[in-house]
Amino acid sequence: MKKFFAFAIVVLTVLGTASCRKNNLSGEKEVLDIVGVWELSAIDITKAATLGDETVNVYVDFAPDNSFTLYQLLGEGRYSVYTGSWTLSGDYLFGNYSDGSNWASSYTITVSKVALVLTTSDGSQITTYRRIDEVPASVFENIKY
Repeated sequence: MKKFFAFAIVVLTVLGTASCRKNNLSGEKEVLDIVGVWELSAIDITKAATLGDETVNVYVDFAPDNSFTLYQLLGEGRYSVYTGSWTLSGDYLFGNYSDGSNWASSYTITVSKVALVLTTSDGSQITTYRRIDEVPASVFENIKY
């Protein structure tokens, strides 16, 4: 399940060294800045997949040093914590977990000041995150050790 969200992440996921793409209107480079804390706000699965009846809560913190921390809660229980590194090349995001395994997918991203949208490389999942100031304290109080 961690790979399913990894970039649900996680994951984060995403932009320690600012990545750029051309702005179609002005011809200037537009900075894709995803460093910060993001909360999962929507999942759109376009191919056969199921999450069952479980509520999914995900927070991801993309750090400027290209590391990430992902907090994931499926249903009732405690948050699982995943860490690793991310790379953003243009609008293409990919990464690895701390155990060396790759994310289950790479992502094409779009980002605004308030939203981060990750689309899996095969187009089967679109995940939207909203920017928040910090991971809520209640998450840290409910981590699975």
